[in-house]
Amino acid sequence: MKLTHTLPLALAIGCVLCSAPALAQSTDAPAPQASARDDLPTATSIIEKSMETVGGQEQIHDIQSMHTKVSTSLMGTDVSAEMLWRRKGGRKTIMTMSNQGAFTRGSDGTIWWRHDQLGYALVEDDNSRQAQDREAELLMTVLDPITVAKEKQRTLRTIDRTLFEDHKCFVVETVIGDHESMHMFYDTESFLLIGMNVIQGDRTAKILFKDWKDVDGIRIFHTMEVSDPGLPEPIVYTTTEITLNSLNESSFATPEGVKKLMENYEPKPRDDDGR
Repeated sequence: MKLTHTLPLALAIGCVLCSAPALAQSTDAPAPQASARDDLPTATSIIEKSMETVGGQEQIHDIQSMHTKVSTSLMGTDVSAEMLWRRKGGRKTIMTMSNQGAFTRGSDGTIWWRHDQLGYALVEDDNSRQAQDREAELLMTVLDPITVAKEKQRTLRTIDRTLFEDHKCFVVETVIGDHESMHMFYDTESFLLIGMNVIQGDRTAKILFKDWKDVDGIRIFHTMEVSDPGLPEPIVYTTTEITLNSLNESSFATPEGVKKLMENYEPKPRDDDGR
């Protein structure tokens, strides 16, 4: 089966944890909600303890950029990807397939573009821009879901205590859309994030985070395992390199090919959904 130039299925599932357009915007970001039951700790307290477990809130908030390299195999094709993220707006994903070459998506926060075998193209609709940004935001979403929830205008609440992958876990829910939600499973003793279920209608993808290692004083998972009804078997992503605070705005500079496209660019009319 030939893979397209879009993000492979399993990586898309992995990135869906920060998926879907932001909910209706308001002037003040909502604080995470408490819990669905009085006998459960609040989502905020669970996540804050998890942040302390992996290195501390201050250290996580001090991360200004992140450069991550991962590898996997999809349907017999070796795939490697680089995700570049910068707090001040830069996003870039470079994906290389053993049988199709490299594909790049990038943004400096004002211009979104992609490059594949057909050359450069501008990315114009809001949904595609948001999806493109999410490809580079995965790690930060796991490390600091409170900030991400506020940015995306979502709420977090604790809904249950259950057994997940042989761990006693608190279940923190965030609602993404009308038929989409995410359940995050935090160990009740260590408060480490064990995994999550991403629920879309009647379909559930399970994502496990394993092999947590120290990177500049912050513990970050180095293995992500994705199971989904549409996959014949779980797909494992292995992180080969993570570098913190090494990127600057030049890492997200607009390529010359994109600048040429911008010379004669006229924005397309948009409908009410921003498409």
